[in-house]
Amino acid sequence: SPKNKATEDIPGFADMTPAEQAQARMHMALKAADEKIKEQLTGSAAGTESKTHQEQLQFSNAIKDIESSSFIQSSFVSNRYDKEKTGSKKEEEFSFGTAAEFKPDMAVKKILEVDDLSKLAHSNLCVDPEVKMDQWVERLKSLRQKKLEGEVIK
Repeated sequence: SPKNKATEDIPGFADMTPAEQAQARMHMALKAADEKIKEQLTGSAAGTESKTHQEQLQFSNAIKDIESSSFIQSSFVSNRYDKEKTGSKKEEEFSFGTAAEFKPDMAVKKILEVDDLSKLAHSNLCVDPEVKMDQWVERLKSLRQKKLEGEVIK
C-alpha cells in the first residue's frame, strides 16, 4: 500500500514516537501536494488556458511567499464572487437586527395613548364580558364581509 511505501522511505520510522510519525507523514503529504501543484502550474495545458499569465504569476508568487521562512499569516479575502457578479442590488443585502423586518413603505402602527398613568392596564381590558363579546361579534362580521368582498385580510 502507499502508506507502507511511504514509511519504508523514512529511515527509523518504526522507532519514532506516534507524534513524530504523524509529523513525518504530514511532511510527506505536504511535499506531495507541493509537487502536484508545481506540476499543474508548469505541465498542464488545460490549466494555463483558463488562467491568464498575470493570474499564474500572482498564484506562484503567493505560493513562494507562503513557503518562505518570513511568512506572516494574514486574513484571506476572496474575490471570486466579485468577478461573477456584475453588481449587487441593495434590496438583496441582508440587514441585521429587528430593523430587517421593517420596510420603508410599511405604515407605522398606531401607538396607544395612555389616559391615566396610575392604572396598570389599558381601559379596554377592563370592559364588561358582554361588551367584549359584542365587540368580537362585530369584528367577525366585518372580517367576514371583507372576505366576501375579496379584500385581503391582515
